[in-house]
Amino acid sequence: MQPSSHGIPLFELSTFIFEQSSKNKKNSEDQYKCDLNALDKLYNPNEKLIIEKLYKIPKSSPENEYNRYFNIIPYSETRVKLIKNHLNKLCTDYCNASLISKSLTNSPKTDYIATQAPLRSTISHFYHMCIQQNVNIIIMLTPLAESDRYGNQIIKAEQYWTDVNQQMEIDHTLSIHCIECKHINEYLVIRRLILKNELDNKFHLIIQFHLTNWSDHKSSNFESFEALMTVYRRYRNSFENGDLGIIPPPVQLTNLSSSTISSPVVVHCSAGIGRTGTFCAIDIIIDQLLHQQCQPNSNVNVYQTVSNLRRARLGMVQTLSQYKFIWEFINYSVKSELFGLKNRC
Repeated sequence: MQPSSHGIPLFELSTFIFEQSSKNKKNSEDQYKCDLNALDKLYNPNEKLIIEKLYKIPKSSPENEYNRYFNIIPYSETRVKLIKNHLNKLCTDYCNASLISKSLTNSPKTDYIATQAPLRSTISHFYHMCIQQNVNIIIMLTPLAESDRYGNQIIKAEQYWTDVNQQMEIDHTLSIHCIECKHINEYLVIRRLILKNELDNKFHLIIQFHLTNWSDHKSSNFESFEALMTVYRRYRNSFENGDLGIIPPPVQLTNLSSSTISSPVVVHCSAGIGRTGTFCAIDIIIDQLLHQQCQPNSNVNVYQTVSNLRRARLGMVQTLSQYKFIWEFINYSVKSELFGLKNRC
């Protein structure tokens, strides 16, 4: 069996999904396993070519303390470089974050920033990155903590926002203020955050979408992921159209920085690879299908999409269940005609 590097025509997608499910029940190798094995071999973190691409941090450097996981390091070529100067007083240009493009070819445009969840010591770096990259949307795909198999709470992310109507000083240049927290359902929360630059008195609006029920190394479920994608894509389209009227009264901000269509979306889970890669892959493929107007011969290429993501950040889409979820959620979205997709098959 060969990897599905050429993709699957949309009119064959449902049949393909059914066939893979049948093979799985018979414990025979399916296309998902073949694809992921090929990707793991192609992007093996122990291979010399991959090691040479990773950002090198000297053992004595304090930058080591800015990594949540010692084995999750960005590539030198695609890492986000912070702008440090005498005003923000950042001690490094390093943060564990990678620039991601939707394009299957080398594109200078950044559509996503895939990053680890902030540590207490990197919250300042995280927000400086958001301002410098003009980020208006953050997708958070992890609870703050998860229980291990022994019932112990494992921290997965540091809380980097405040309660509603509370303000927190990030450093001497930035402060954060949560102006609204809305529970869409029991597992999806939308927060509106205002970053204030104390040096020039400018404000920066960020909408955070927090999916709280997606466990590490697992796949999501259709219901919760559909809810997330529905509200996220609605807000993203508003930002791309320059609509900042979504700020609720009585908040009146005069020096509010504006979004552009090129503003990247920050996506993070805990390590910034598994759940993060899954989200990015699905969002990219939905956009591709919309661009192709969902014609029956439209190409669904999960393998190439994940490969492109892994070229930008090692380990994107971590597990077999996550890879399988991408295929199945795309099929579900087309059949249900979600997100403007039309089922023409």
